[in-house]
Amino acid sequence: MTGAADGLAALESRIGHTFRDRPRLLDALTHRSFAHEHPGARDNEALAFLGDAVLALVVAEELCAADPDAPVGVLTPRRAALVSSPSLARWSEALGLGAQLRLGRGGQ
Repeated sequence: MTGAADGLAALESRIGHTFRDRPRLLDALTHRSFAHEHPGARDNEALAFLGDAVLALVVAEELCAADPDAPVGVLTPRRAALVSSPSLARWSEALGLGAQLRLGRGGQ
């Protein structure tokens, strides 16, 4: 295993999960700019749309479980803070995810 595969294996090790569908993982890590420059490559837009919804659901479920009596007016800003771009960027940086993203020249 070399290059990109080594990076993906290291990412899997950091998050404690081995992906069964490596092509789907590559799709998830592929920005539209890369796909535009590499015919045949699929981008992550559909997966990003789905992922945003799943992340919001999982975070909402955890917040409700942690504080079942909290009103929506309290839970909503908590969820928004957890799934905000700055929060997700910090998690991404901590995981070293940026090095695995496939970006085109215009997306770097």
